[in-house]
Amino acid sequence: MGTSTTAVWNNWSDSTTNATDFGQLSGPVQWTGWVRDTVQAPLTWEQWIQTMPGVHRAGHRDIQAAREAIDRRQEEMNRVERERVVRVERETLITKTASKILVDNLTEEQARSWRNRKVIPITAKSGKHYEVEGSSVYELDHRGKRITHYCIQPTMPIPREDAILARLMWLRWCEEDFKKIAVPSRVAA
Repeated sequence: MGTSTTAVWNNWSDSTTNATDFGQLSGPVQWTGWVRDTVQAPLTWEQWIQTMPGVHRAGHRDIQAAREAIDRRQEEMNRVERERVVRVERETLITKTASKILVDNLTEEQARSWRNRKVIPITAKSGKHYEVEGSSVYELDHRGKRITHYCIQPTMPIPREDAILARLMWLRWCEEDFKKIAVPSRVAA
């Protein structure tokens, strides 16, 4: 078993504060005595800095340059955050607008289904029944069971609700064109 950090510190602390000098482990010693015995000559902070290799004394210009660099970095971070907030607000507005346009183009039954299940039933001009669920379109049999899944995606980034509305309109008015482009797959029984 190893010794804990706390135990090592307590042992060192007790033994060095009770030592008469650095080499002995009994009798009272104060911090100033330890410093007096271990540091050969009194050093000022300036002397210590000058004698320590690799220690750089920062001048006024160095400090000012560092402050300016920090200020520039903070300004850049603030600019990036402002742009992010504007982008999020814009995307939120676009999504709300797309949602409103989608709902405005649904029948009451479709709107209810969309609110409750996020699925929109649609009947094509051919009389075939479909369900649009997000990016998926399902053809239904006469009992309402899903029999074919169609995959079709926009060629550019648009709000999800706009893509759903496009699928609905395509199925409603251009079912055959939709089926020529969409990728079908059978739904497992």
